[in-house]
Amino acid sequence: MNFRQSTIVLLLLVVGTGAIWDSKVVQRVRTGVRHFAAGEFEKAAEEFAAADSELPDNRTVQFDRAATLTAMGKPEDATEFYQQAALARSAPLSAAAHYNMGNIAANRAQQLLGDDPVNVASEQREEVLSELLSAVGHYRDCLRVESGHDNARHNLELIRLFIKHIQAEWEKRDRQKAREELGLLEFLAMIEQKQILLRQVAKELTDEQESPQRRQAIRETADSQRQLQEEIEPLKQKIAAELQVPAGQQPSPDDDQTQQVKTLLDQLADDAAAAILRSSDQLQSADLRAARETQLDSLAQLNQIYMVLVPFNRLLQRAIQTQEGLVSQSETSLPDTNQDEEDSQDEPASSPPTTFDFDQNTWHQIRVTDWARLLSLKAAAELPQVQEQLTAAKASAEATESVQPPADDNINEQSPTDGGDSAQTEASPDPTQQQLQAQVDVRQTAVELAPQVEQHSLTAQQELQQQQVTEALPEQQEALKLLKEIAKPLKQDQGQQDNEDEQQNQDQQQDKQQEPDSSQQDSDEKKKQDQDSKPEGDKQQQQEQQQAESVLRRAREREREHREQQKKLRRILGGLIPVDKDW
Repeated sequence: MNFRQSTIVLLLLVVGTGAIWDSKVVQRVRTGVRHFAAGEFEKAAEEFAAADSELPDNRTVQFDRAATLTAMGKPEDATEFYQQAALARSAPLSAAAHYNMGNIAANRAQQLLGDDPVNVASEQREEVLSELLSAVGHYRDCLRVESGHDNARHNLELIRLFIKHIQAEWEKRDRQKAREELGLLEFLAMIEQKQILLRQVAKELTDEQESPQRRQAIRETADSQRQLQEEIEPLKQKIAAELQVPAGQQPSPDDDQTQQVKTLLDQLADDAAAAILRSSDQLQSADLRAARETQLDSLAQLNQIYMVLVPFNRLLQRAIQTQEGLVSQSETSLPDTNQDEEDSQDEPASSPPTTFDFDQNTWHQIRVTDWARLLSLKAAAELPQVQEQLTAAKASAEATESVQPPADDNINEQSPTDGGDSAQTEASPDPTQQQLQAQVDVRQTAVELAPQVEQHSLTAQQELQQQQVTEALPEQQEALKLLKEIAKPLKQDQGQQDNEDEQQNQDQQQDKQQEPDSSQQDSDEKKKQDQDSKPEGDKQQQQEQQQAESVLRRAREREREHREQQKKLRRILGGLIPVDKDW
């Protein structure tokens, strides 16, 4: 950005008074201007500071002092004096002060942008825009005071074009970054969220009165809607990558079914793209109500894609989060049940709340209904596979235990060196089996309760469609209660996993403490050397003690090997089914 930069002025009369300045002050100002022109800013600053001290609150001196501080690279200090100079009665002086403050803000923005404005950090963008908009405000103040200020008009137009350009570049960069870095479901959620926001903007524009600003906003929304359609092709590419057969792996009979799924998802994506384009055309024609209905069609197609791809656990979690939001919205929208009887007569509890978005809440409730129906189907379809994995895990654990050599009777006895760790470990449940058992339990519960969730959610959405929040709320609360009941085995398993991890850390610390160090080994060797000088009975007792210690060491080694085998088994089985760690 090539801004036209600051100026310095010299007026020998006190503006508005007609009084002649003191000759000493005039000399200081002239000397300061001479130093400024020569680039001797430190000396200029000293002269202007002295003049300001001898003639306080003089706007001309304050302006020249600010200009010098700017040249010295102290814009923050300069701004204080520019603000004072902007109060001058002289229009040229006031305009110059506003203009230079605009330049300071614009230069700060340039420094934040650096040499690569497109790739500036996301957290700095808001600060950059704030500085640019501050510069715009100062330039406009300058033009308000002096409408013929060409430099201010030039910089104002330059910033307007730059903001439009850099925001477009940032958006393009973000879109490309999302395509490269986001996973399939995250990318799909990003498209869906953008469509939801655009639909909300269309709703707000529908309620606004006709104006040039409204027409401009509609055009920008239509452009954003059209740009959103460009994300559908990358979505299809991510779907193809997710469903393709890994390199080097032979195609299986299930590949035909996978291809059918891909064909279905591609068709849904194409339908969503077509709906997005139609809504863009409708927005361009200012047919906002039709555009919002078409946007809803695109969201329905995107949700169908989501339901095909989403794992059971993740779908359950999202259903709970969405239903929690709906319950909260309904609860906060209703009048206070503890209000006075007189107040409740003025506004009946059953009257629709004026700030409640029935359209948006109804749509979200419809999605929960669809998700509940899908939860039941996914649970029933996946249950046999998860039960089979649990059976395999139990069989593998039994096989692992059967190959362990019989332990000495003394192993299970607690001693100062043993502490009963081995017995406790054998009694502790296997984490892999716990995890798989939780997956079985949650699916069995879903088969039983998800149809009830669907029915309560369906009733709630029907009440919302009739704008009856009071009647919808109990149904929403019951749906949420059942969803949490379905998820309970997963939460319990997570708690057990946390306890198991803590116990494992404690075991590792105890193992480290029990491992003999070099000094202990030296001590053992010394004891062995001293055995020849001791009676035969003492030697036999020492040999028995050594044998006992050897048995304990072997037992601990076997126990560590057993834990490592369980970890490997857990990793293998854990890869067979996705287990969310967010519970």
